[in-house]
Amino acid sequence: MSLRCTKLAVHPSSGNVYAFGGYLNDVLSNDLIVFAVNGNCFKRVQTDCGALVHPSPVAALPSPRVHHACCIFGNALYIYGGIDARRRFLSDLWCFSFESRKWSQVVTLKTQSRLDFGRCDSSVHQ
Repeated sequence: MSLRCTKLAVHPSSGNVYAFGGYLNDVLSNDLIVFAVNGNCFKRVQTDCGALVHPSPVAALPSPRVHHACCIFGNALYIYGGIDARRRFLSDLWCFSFESRKWSQVVTLKTQSRLDFGRCDSSVHQ
């Protein structure tokens, strides 16, 4: 599995590393990949219905993207913005719940901006 230009976030309680989007084997992706630190292996995250996050005809998913922001807050992973396969700037916000294993789009009041990509990400665990 070859990942590049993806964004990473570390889950504070499990220590697992999550990667969303970027290029997977040279194809722009919306896969959610987890690196299980204890098992020392990569795998695609599955939704509640047992299907891979990409592709999934059942649930709404964030589009494939690169140069987006990604972080974990609470028991969810959030992604924001980036650039899609047509090189359009994105300003959407998505949430992946680790409990329900579902994606949901978060409604924002922000309008599209060319500054919605290439962000520096961080997360805080309290």
